[in-house]
Amino acid sequence: MQRVSNKLKEAIKIKQSHLCLGIDPPEDCSEEQILAIVEEVKDYCVAYKINLAHFISRFSTEDLEEFIETIKIDDPNSIVILDGKFGDIASTNEYYVKLRKRIDVDSLTLNPYCGLENLQPFLNDEDSLNFLLTRMSQPSS
Repeated sequence: MQRVSNKLKEAIKIKQSHLCLGIDPPEDCSEEQILAIVEEVKDYCVAYKINLAHFISRFSTEDLEEFIETIKIDDPNSIVILDGKFGDIASTNEYYVKLRKRIDVDSLTLNPYCGLENLQPFLNDEDSLNFLLTRMSQPSS
């Protein structure tokens, strides 16, 4: 299996881009509209970051899995990041790692504020590329 970091580097090289499409769909956006946007940018996009809350608040978890599978089939050179800012206690994080594998995403966004030792299950998952929250864009952060 190709390491996710190598897959991302290869996508950047092939597509000559660093574009990551954040998928945080507004209420009036259908799944078909989201897939149409993905289709429009796939020649330039190296990663798709799917916001878990935005997606599953309106669609089912089965829809999420089908959506991820569609992206992976349509754009196999890119990576898929599940944005949930995961970072609970270590035993719970072990289940988030299992979730990542079950729904077949390449990466997760992580929240380190419960302590770095709690992130160990993610760091032990060699098949994933983790993105840690370090600073938000809001002025008060």
